[in-house]
Amino acid sequence: MAEAKKIKAYEIGELDHYLFGQGNHYEIYKKLGSHKVKDGDTEGVYFAVWAPNAKAVSVIGEFNNWDETANEMERGEPLGIYTCFIPDVPENAWFMKAVIWANEAGVVTGYTDSGLFGPADNITREQMAVMMYRYVNKKGYDLGEKADFSSYPDAGSVSEFAYEAMRWCVGNRIITGDNGMLNPQGYANRAECATIVSRFLKLYDK
Repeated sequence: MAEAKKIKAYEIGELDHYLFGQGNHYEIYKKLGSHKVKDGDTEGVYFAVWAPNAKAVSVIGEFNNWDETANEMERGEPLGIYTCFIPDVPENAWFMKAVIWANEAGVVTGYTDSGLFGPADNITREQMAVMMYRYVNKKGYDLGEKADFSSYPDAGSVSEFAYEAMRWCVGNRIITGDNGMLNPQGYANRAECATIVSRFLKLYDK
């Protein structure tokens, strides 16, 4: 019989899985999230996140140059709790927990060819449309009008995955023309992102 893996005090073990699954683990907050710990003589941070629907989870930030492959988390069964220990993490490191939430909510799914999120990548206008469209559907908001944007000269450059989202954005004037073009593959700069978000908030009065 294989020897049971020894669990360190800060790690999530079988008992944690059992109690959490039963809904009566009243101190799970002590292990989920990020906690500074010491593994032997090595100081670092222990990360744990419940993400049962995620295919993969990584801890990413400035400390590892936003590299999704640098600190991949290990999935623990049966509940789908991902964990990892990272040594020597700077005190002021910024972690992308928002990416985990967005993935769980279905707002961000990662690139279909690699499964990576590309948090440091530039975002295109159609990608932003898709994320906002998914968020509206997630929240159950009224979708309003969808437009036929075929009159735009570059309508054919809208990707298939973004087609309905662009119809929604154009129909509700969240995204308007860019010098007479949709420019779906063009990068949305900070000013454009702010404008798009502002129109969204005004539309839903949030």
